Amino acid sequence: MHDTIVRLADVWKTCNKIRAAAFRVGLNLWDWYRPLDPEGNSLISESKFVSILAGPLRSVIGLSDAEISQLADYFRAQDGRVLYHQLCQIIHGEDAGGRDKTSADCLLEACPPPPEPACHTLDQWQMRRLCCLLATIAAREIPLKPYFQDYELEYNNPKAVIDTTLPKLSRPEIDAGLSTAPLGETDVFHPALTPPRPSRQLIELMLRVQEFVMQRRVRVSEFLRDYDPLNCGRISPQQFRRGLDAMGLGAVLSPEEAVCVTKHYLDPNDQERVCWRTFEDDCDQVFTTKELEKHPTVVAGGAAAAVALLPPRGSAEDSGAALGDAALDLASAALLRVRAACHERSLDLRPAFSEHDEHNNGHVSPAAVRRVLARVGVLLAAAQLRALERRYSDDCGFSYVRLLEEVGLALPIPLYRYMQTLKKFK
Repeated sequence: MHDTIVRLADVWKTCNKIRAAAFRVGLNLWDWYRPLDPEGNSLISESKFVSILAGPLRSVIGLSDAEISQLADYFRAQDGRVLYHQLCQIIHGEDAGGRDKTSADCLLEACPPPPEPACHTLDQWQMRRLCCLLATIAAREIPLKPYFQDYELEYNNPKAVIDTTLPKLSRPEIDAGLSTAPLGETDVFHPALTPPRPSRQLIELMLRVQEFVMQRRVRVSEFLRDYDPLNCGRISPQQFRRGLDAMGLGAVLSPEEAVCVTKHYLDPNDQERVCWRTFEDDCDQVFTTKELEKHPTVVAGGAAAAVALLPPRGSAEDSGAALGDAALDLASAALLRVRAACHERSLDLRPAFSEHDEHNNGHVSPAAVRRVLARVGVLLAAAQLRALERRYSDDCGFSYVRLLEEVGLALPIPLYRYMQTLKKFK
């Protein structure tokens, strides 16, 4: 028994490739296989079957050794020979020489070809767009051969019908998390070029966790107490990690940082348990200080004040790569130029940035910043623009709200914040 598992979809894909080649060059497999069967019993040896596809027809059809082996396995009879008649009938139909029908009809009825996916068909609008694209290419006389040479190397056939889905290649430089600083300054905004986040101390990690809990009003006990049926305040490290993931702390902590937090709260008497109650008390310090009656000299609200002073996540201050004097001078010069343009020409940048703020969170992409400034006529040098992006960028993107506040075009305060401000004076 052969170890290779022949998939029907792969066989039909290979047959479609042969059919396309036959239509393109006028190939007829009957003329190649009929002389090898003088007895006319529709059976030939496997070596003869393979010698045609792997020999004179390899450069015409462009089949690989694996595809030829799949065809031989699929059309092999019980005695080891290959039913070439079935393959030829699937590709060309019945033989024009008047040969009687064989079991190929039964094969087509029992194993019909897979249906064509709906995504492979073009509607009238897509067809019209394709025709316009081809007309544009023809008008500009753009050479297309260099763009298809990689596919020729992949299939080893200049006239092969290519598959639009190329295999994904391994990217060791991305998996290793190497810094892109040696590449220099670039205007390409690809996730692979994002510099890796530097390691942080445990106190910084817990401040970020407290900030996350305070902003989203997370009750930590609701995600961890179900793992503690005896209410002993200790759970396993695996259960603690699942609770952190359920809270959404994966957006704040990397897997290595989550392991660091887990090890910090291990029970000193039992290294297989995590003191989740202690973790809950540390997170809830941004809301209140427990057992405050036992410590009358403690001033509540210190943790919340420390969290409020944290820089935005992903900013230059948070990553430890603070702007140098030269970068600060460039950012200040760019800010002065933007402020001068807004005041001299009465420009309002708020609608321009709001059009690109899809999530309405006060952030846009770096590419959107360049488009907005170019559209309003504020032309900055490349170095100034990069310094401005580094100054106002964080994990969510470019914070145009902070830029507008320093320019003097602050956004209007929402009504609910205005009501909260009034309550403070009551």
